[in-house]
Amino acid sequence: MGNIYRGIELKKKHKISYTNYISSFVSFAWMDLCLNLIISEFVIIIFNPDIKIYNYNIANIILLIILFTFLSPILVKRFLLKFFFKNLKWCLWINSKLTEVLTATLNNLKDFRYMTKFILLGLSVLVQTLTAYFFLFLSFEIKLDFTTLIIFYTLLRFSAFVIITPGNIGIQEISFGFLGEQMGIGMAQGIVISVAGRVISTSIIMFLGICLGGIDLLKHKSVYRQA
Repeated sequence: MGNIYRGIELKKKHKISYTNYISSFVSFAWMDLCLNLIISEFVIIIFNPDIKIYNYNIANIILLIILFTFLSPILVKRFLLKFFFKNLKWCLWINSKLTEVLTATLNNLKDFRYMTKFILLGLSVLVQTLTAYFFLFLSFEIKLDFTTLIIFYTLLRFSAFVIITPGNIGIQEISFGFLGEQMGIGMAQGIVISVAGRVISTSIIMFLGICLGGIDLLKHKSVYRQA
């Protein structure tokens, strides 16, 4: 719902079309997910290539996810829509949107300045999130090694784009609990960490919203609308 609202506001206030908004948003999300998965893969291979979950090598699992994530839009465009559904109107519409997303992504990949900023931003978010979760786990007397921490980070970033429930409430907690159990931390501990992280981040957003004029905005909505 937040993404829909953002798209409407961008179109109304800045004349950005829904197509351009969707193309840029999906392109950025896709590139961000690929970047984080690739970083995680390198970290695991370098520091602990033998780490497993349910007797499956995690490095191999992430590699398969990388290949699927990287190739999925291309496969959908070139094979499914082209050969099976090319005469259906809604599939032609999807095909045109996928073309725009792929075009935007390829153009971004060719832009060295943009990619430099994108990678630096991704690395800064990585360091910030890993630091926050390291201290969050430590506050519950759980000291994680770098490899395990990067696995939790990968799950966190993946859940940011694969959304099943609003904010993935419940889904993220179950995922953290499952991963916590597999990593030897404990299911309950994994769930508590996820809930604690969600509560802290939401509290910070609410606090900043209040400090930056949120109360006044709620009291005088009509004035702000006219402005």
